[in-house]
Amino acid sequence: MSILRNNCAYLLLLAIWLLCRSATTMRTWTYTLMDITYESSDDSKLKLDLHIDRLGRGEYGLSGKVILGVDLTNETEIEILVYRSADGSSEYKLQPLQIDRQSIFQAINNYYKKMVMASVAECSDLPQFNDTLEHVGPATFNITKCQLSTEQFPAFMPEGYYKLHFNGYGPFEFSSVTLLRIEKALY
Repeated sequence: MSILRNNCAYLLLLAIWLLCRSATTMRTWTYTLMDITYESSDDSKLKLDLHIDRLGRGEYGLSGKVILGVDLTNETEIEILVYRSADGSSEYKLQPLQIDRQSIFQAINNYYKKMVMASVAECSDLPQFNDTLEHVGPATFNITKCQLSTEQFPAFMPEGYYKLHFNGYGPFEFSSVTLLRIEKALY
């Protein structure tokens, strides 16, 4: 009887540990890419030809080309501002989730490397590196049905529609707005 009681206690503790572990690492949300737009002060220096592909029922990926016509330098800066609307039709409000204006290489070596690079390794020829990236020259980067993993993002995100404004400054200016919908994950 005591062996049965000990085994039950052990199984109960194991179940509680697994629930707590999964609750802290599981995302409570999922996203759907809705739209992407782009503008540049000089398409010969940077041009985005991106679109959203439907991969399956409720599944979308990003495809297209990023055409870089110049060497990127530390003079090129980027910022990402995030806006949210509860229903997609009301006013979008600036959220505290943002990447402050910084050099393009600082952003690549921190945010791209930690949050994006692994997700695009198999579906694009965007740069992959170990330590730091210090140079990107003229190139055409191809992207084919990429889906961004959310593992490095916050565990909780409020439902709604989000606009991610990517703004670039320096020798040329560019902006891209990505619209996505965040919904509660159904497991």
